Amino acid sequence: MQKTLPTIHLKLSWLWYLPALFIDCILTYPLLRWTIRRSKGIPFDPLVDSGIIVHQMVTLAIWAAICFMLVTKDQFGELLLVPSIYALAGVMFCFYTFQMAIGTREGHRYALWIKLIGPIGSMALNLFKTQAKEQNLYHIFLMINYDAIFFSQGVVDTCYWKQMIKRRSELSESMVAPVAIVFAIFLFDHIANGLLGYGPFVFLPSL
Repeated sequence: MQKTLPTIHLKLSWLWYLPALFIDCILTYPLLRWTIRRSKGIPFDPLVDSGIIVHQMVTLAIWAAICFMLVTKDQFGELLLVPSIYALAGVMFCFYTFQMAIGTREGHRYALWIKLIGPIGSMALNLFKTQAKEQNLYHIFLMINYDAIFFSQGVVDTCYWKQMIKRRSELSESMVAPVAIVFAIFLFDHIANGLLGYGPFVFLPSL
């Protein structure tokens, strides 16, 4: 075991994802507690809820220290991983604070907006992503940060799905729905033109 531990991440084969999942569960557990309390309408408790926030901050600080100390090659831990955890902390802050708005009267109107936090946070992490070779630990740790965002978004979506469906039903009966559909089609066409060189409207005459 003493000879295996220093490079255990290279010997896990396809089981490498198990410790990664464990770390993600630890990183997102405080947000899970916070989200369950807010979605159930439990009043803010200064002792309990402040403890949850402190728990989240300590967890992220410990994770940043681990990344800094273990990923030393080319200073990737200091230059890329630690700043990516700052971005992760910003995403967590948005998840925590946005739920306060959903908990207000007519707060379901904000429920769909919270679904944008995860994708925007993932794009922010792309700023710290590089395809450097022989940086296995860096890639694994950065992937854990991505997964922490996915986990967080999943927790929020699960706890607020009723509010999201209610708001979506309201929007489907308004003028926002056809406008959004047309905008989505043109956006897809623009993306397809950029990535593939053609878009769906190219095929309309032939249809």
